[in-house]
Amino acid sequence: MQFIKYGEYSRKITLFAATFGIIGVLIAVYIVKGLNVSALQWVVAAILLYSGTSMLINEFKNKKAVQQEAA
Repeated sequence: MQFIKYGEYSRKITLFAATFGIIGVLIAVYIVKGLNVSALQWVVAAILLYSGTSMLINEFKNKKAVQQEAA
C-alpha cells in the first residue's frame, strides 16, 4: 500500500467511487427486493449469457489479431 502512503492516487475519484457505489447498492437492493424470484432468475440468466458471449467474442478477436501479427 505504498501508493497510499505517498499519495499516488486520486482522492477525488476514490471518494466519488465509494459514494456512488454505496448509493448504487442501496438502489439495487430496493429494485431486487421488489422483483419476484422468477424474474430475478431470468435477470441473472440474461446477465450470465451476455457476459459469457462478450468474453467469447473478445477472445476470438484477440486470437485473430495474434494470428494476423504472427503472419
